[in-house]
Amino acid sequence: MTTPAQLRRLAVGSTFNLRDIGDYQVAGGARTKWGRLFRSDAARFIDGADIAGLGLQTVIDLRDDAEIAALPTGLDAIVPNVLHRPLDPRALLSAEREPSPDPLTDLYIALIRERGAELAAIIADLARPSALPALVHCAAGKDRTGVVIALVLSAIGMPDDIVAADYALTADYLTAEFFDALPIRQFVRREGVWRERFVAAGGFVEQPVEEAPALPGT
Repeated sequence: MTTPAQLRRLAVGSTFNLRDIGDYQVAGGARTKWGRLFRSDAARFIDGADIAGLGLQTVIDLRDDAEIAALPTGLDAIVPNVLHRPLDPRALLSAEREPSPDPLTDLYIALIRERGAELAAIIADLARPSALPALVHCAAGKDRTGVVIALVLSAIGMPDDIVAADYALTADYLTAEFFDALPIRQFVRREGVWRERFVAAGGFVEQPVEEAPALPGT
């Protein structure tokens, strides 16, 4: 059983959508561990005291230069490795010639098709030794972050319904208050390989404890 949504969100600093990706059950009974991988919206951290408890070693910032200039997080001075990995979704949307009745779905498909190399590099960044605990964020922690986290979970063998449920939690947290606070208004699954890499990277996936066989007559 997964932890209720209201307990998964972390009230850290001025974030609205900071969540722990722990305690999801993977195929075979393994579970993701608490405190190893986080997803979030962008927020400004002044002195680092509010986020120090996460023990972050890596931050993946998916925003572009204009977004970073509009809202610098200050994490560069707090976390050892802050990696700027822009996915540039605006360019993908502007490349569409015909208006779409479902632009969000089109965006996700375009991210996979046109940003495959970038997405693969991001997942490799997260799977490298000593990368965890890590935080992945964009502006809202929804679309770009949602795609990255969905790929990570899928890569380690997470059932699709759990991947979708984790994505959907964002709708509970991006309230009108969040949008008012914005500075600017406006791979094929390789479960075994990726699961081993994420275990080696710092134990994001925790194997189930084998139960002792029952004694005869019990």
